[in-house]
Amino acid sequence: MPAPIEPIADLGLINSALKILCREAGIERDRREVLQVATLLMSLWKQGVRDQETMVELARRALAEVAPPASPGMREDASPDPC
Repeated sequence: MPAPIEPIADLGLINSALKILCREAGIERDRREVLQVATLLMSLWKQGVRDQETMVELARRALAEVAPPASPGMREDASPDPC
């Protein structure tokens, strides 16, 4: 018999963490990126993370590991010159 599905008692915690991370990363309309962050947060919840600050920090670290590196000679916060 499969294990019962644990209900998520506090979706507010995950939603708040999602909003924080999306705002920090500048993710607004890219559903794929939002889904990636939400999936990560759900995974952290399933692993027992129930504190928002801890969840956000662990998610930041995980997302930093999968983020593409900045181009050589370009600051991470700099935008490319359109000219």
